[in-house]
Amino acid sequence: MIDRNNLYHLEFYKHTYFSGSCDGMRYRIERLSEEGKDPLFLVTVFPGPYGFEATPEEKKETATFPYTEEGLDEVCDYLNNRYNESPSVWHAATRLF
Repeated sequence: MIDRNNLYHLEFYKHTYFSGSCDGMRYRIERLSEEGKDPLFLVTVFPGPYGFEATPEEKKETATFPYTEEGLDEVCDYLNNRYNESPSVWHAATRLF
């Protein structure tokens, strides 16, 4: 399971993205900022073993959440739910090596 305390704080995402993994499920969290709109968290989930840039777009799933502390809580819940929905998919990604 992904622990909310490991996802850093809002200020961190103003400068860079965060990437991590959980038993074959990889994810990337970043700040999405469009002019004239409130910023959002953009979360991308994809199977390992490769990193974000090397994974084909069709294998990536994205979701957005409010750029708030509560939104970051929602990001954590989303990641854990995605993992729990398809653990066999993520475990298969760990067996590629």
